[in-house]
Amino acid sequence: GQTAKAMQVFQALGGIAPFSAQVMSGHALAYYRDSQWEECSKMLRTCVQINKADWGSHALLGDVLCRMGLLPQAISSLARVAAFKPEFPGLLKNLGRARLMLAQVDFERLKSEEATQKLDIAAGRSRLSPQQVEEKNRTELKALNLHLQRAYGELTRAVSQEPRDTEAAFLLAFCTFFLEGNRSQKTAGVVRLLDKVLESDSNHLSARLIKAMCLHRSGQLVAALEQYN
Repeated sequence: GQTAKAMQVFQALGGIAPFSAQVMSGHALAYYRDSQWEECSKMLRTCVQINKADWGSHALLGDVLCRMGLLPQAISSLARVAAFKPEFPGLLKNLGRARLMLAQVDFERLKSEEATQKLDIAAGRSRLSPQQVEEKNRTELKALNLHLQRAYGELTRAVSQEPRDTEAAFLLAFCTFFLEGNRSQKTAGVVRLLDKVLESDSNHLSARLIKAMCLHRSGQLVAALEQYN
């Protein structure tokens, strides 16, 4: 009810001062609270056109674009804020999360493409030789790894800035597991981060699952099985 009233107020103000950045920003926040991402993104794009140094609107636009699944655009918007206002609240966590999500999407796409490529080569339908396919996959894996490396750096800084932010801790743990989970020294660090998350929320199933896999990789089979209880 309050969101609808706020939207009515900002619509009325928009008729009086349609190009006021403050009005547009308020209108965008009302749409954000109502999960109307498309309308919210339109308002925020207008805000940053009016004032290119409106870092709050840039940051919120990045968040909205991420929720819409427009990950490259989200990263671009958030990275623009990071270049000028790296201390902006929640920025590094959101930027790291967007890069991590993009890496996951790319990873799933690469797995699907690799399976299709193998079938095409076996059936003689592929335009590329096996060597060309391997080189293409190697290049794309390097790009994926770069997303992960950048996400790792941003999330490490986010956890350093806000040690009590368990969401940032979980994202860093997941990123580290994805990136370097097979290294025993990294596995111990992932488990420490996940323990921090589980202290806050013992029912965090994703944290328990990743912790179990880390413990299993390090040979702690009994402790790994306990995570499923």
